[in-house]
Amino acid sequence: MHRGTAPFRVDLRVLVIAWLALLLVAATSYRAFRPPRAWVNLTPLSFERPAQRSAPSTALQSEGPESETDGDVQSTKSPGERSVGTPGDQADGAVQVRPAEVVGAESLIAGEQEWLLACQLPDGAIAQTPDGETVVPYFASIAARTIVDIEPARARAYMSWYIQHMNLPDRSGLSGTIYDYEMRQGVLTPTFSYDSADSYAATFLSLASYYLSRTGDRGFISANLDAIDLAASVILTLQDKEGLVLVFRLCLL
Repeated sequence: MHRGTAPFRVDLRVLVIAWLALLLVAATSYRAFRPPRAWVNLTPLSFERPAQRSAPSTALQSEGPESETDGDVQSTKSPGERSVGTPGDQADGAVQVRPAEVVGAESLIAGEQEWLLACQLPDGAIAQTPDGETVVPYFASIAARTIVDIEPARARAYMSWYIQHMNLPDRSGLSGTIYDYEMRQGVLTPTFSYDSADSYAATFLSLASYYLSRTGDRGFISANLDAIDLAASVILTLQDKEGLVLVFRLCLL
């Protein structure tokens, strides 16, 4: 009689011993190859601001070191040390010390504003750089928005220059546009070209709206309303039947 293959049986104890052996090998390998704690910082990150101590009542110390207690916190200040306090502490005589980052940012902004104002020419035009060689009204109108918040009168002077130099009409027969200008032999001269008629008008209209909202100068806007409407007509004239606005009359330039 043919004998079949004996069924494969595994003793449960053998499985348990093998499993324990694998755990032992794994634990030994981890201890052998894990990086030292100096390599890995296991301390969780904390984004909480450190607690601030209350400022002393005296801003400047003119005499020897002095120790003061605020609850359980003791601090010692050297002579002439300036105290840092919150706005609420200023009533007690503390000096508000502004962070260096804030002071640096304000200094940078002031420098940029000074540079921007230096780009304006005596007739009100705003050049690309303080050397006054090139005037691009598209960029000048954007720059004038910032000047509104610095010296509104100078922004108004630029808008007056813009209005005085609007084309009636330009080479394409379009009125209300404005050319780029270059300084030639000391005279600001039109180049008889512009990058885009619609955008030059749009940035000027945006400037006029911003100027009115920030200054409330309705007199200037009312006095130049016809010119402002003419600038707006440039965009409407360049709009096609589908609603798209052309940058200029390409076939005529």
